[in-house]
Amino acid sequence: MSPSTIPVLARLPPIAVIAAVLTACTADDPPPDTKSDSPPAGASPAAEAKDIAGPTAAETALARAMIEAGRPDLALAIHASTPEAPASVAAIAGLLESTRWHIPAISLDHPGLRIDHLALQGDSLWVAIAHDNFHTIVRWDLATVGIAAVLAPDDAPLRALRLSPDGRHLVVARGDVSLLVDAVTLAPRADLGRLPDDAAPESLVVFSANSVFFAHPADGEQEGTGIWQIRDAASGEIIRTLEETEPGHPPVLAAHLDMSRLRLLAADGTLIDAPVSPVEPVANTRLLEEPANLLHAHFGDSGDVALAVVSMGPLAAPEPVAFHASGDSEDAPAAEALALALPRGRPPGIATGLLRHVTPSPIDFTATAVRFPGQPVAPIPAAGGIAAIAPDPANQRMAVADAHGKVTVHRAINPADFPADGKSLAAIAAARYDR
Repeated sequence: MSPSTIPVLARLPPIAVIAAVLTACTADDPPPDTKSDSPPAGASPAAEAKDIAGPTAAETALARAMIEAGRPDLALAIHASTPEAPASVAAIAGLLESTRWHIPAISLDHPGLRIDHLALQGDSLWVAIAHDNFHTIVRWDLATVGIAAVLAPDDAPLRALRLSPDGRHLVVARGDVSLLVDAVTLAPRADLGRLPDDAAPESLVVFSANSVFFAHPADGEQEGTGIWQIRDAASGEIIRTLEETEPGHPPVLAAHLDMSRLRLLAADGTLIDAPVSPVEPVANTRLLEEPANLLHAHFGDSGDVALAVVSMGPLAAPEPVAFHASGDSEDAPAAEALALALPRGRPPGIATGLLRHVTPSPIDFTATAVRFPGQPVAPIPAAGGIAAIAPDPANQRMAVADAHGKVTVHRAINPADFPADGKSLAAIAAARYDR
């Protein structure tokens, strides 16, 4: 394989490379007898000798460099150019058995429409689509591959959508209105008012882990003030409203909600604990003795620890710092460990490259590929450009929307799913996939 071939293969899904090179069988045809040592019909002695010889030293070195660069898909393509050679069979088996791959399972087209946001859980995929002044959300049923519900269109751009952990409730922010919506039928349940302009709905609209409560910021009655409200997730009924903050008060960067309290972390390092019960007092704690300027923050799953990006001044790069609710930094885990659980999103933040040099990013996406830095996972290419992504770790799937209105749901294949015998790798291509 010449190096000029690699960019072409890079645009193919990894499983397409496997299927095209290892076997030509389809889902309706049985895989060929991989135990046969006979050369293909019509093969010339020269071609057979080339296959047996395997990749050249330069190709082997290039494949090794591709693995080190986080591109096992390109390394696979190099070795697959001589699939019958023992060295290539061993290399291919090693790559497949040590790498997690994603294969396209379902493809959904929205021609002529722009895709702004995605959410994926179980057999439901929520897609925020737009065209000029037309904005709405559709819910696809992936079991039937059909549209199951549509949110009433609006001319206001969609700012964000936030799905509850159980997939039953959806908070939609568009224009000057935010709504609590039934995630299944997309019927509005409650008007939540207007979210502040400086609020990041993806991180500040928070649900409790059991999806019973959710909390969100809102504008106060006086200009420049803000409030927080805890609501019932089924009805939208207000359970508690925190007192208005003064104009110019440091903004809240992160929020965490459980059944007992709402926890907020402000940009000046103040931790705010508000019990769900409206009769219990709110407690404020300064996590830093010195004045601080936090740029971004995110709570861990328990809400006891938070990862923040702290400004170190105009002449120094910001640094990630882990905080513990007790105020004792020794109780907090390493910043790098917390970063592994960060949510993904388009807005600039901890997880989207602001601290690329110091903070690991388990999922990162550029204009043309979803990548998994530092992990044995092959990237997901998207030749049409990436507009949005939505991981569904529980079902080992990833939805990727391109710039042309197409959404592809990829399914993960783990290393353990591959056969241990390299000679039977052709069976992979005969697997039946969803759609």
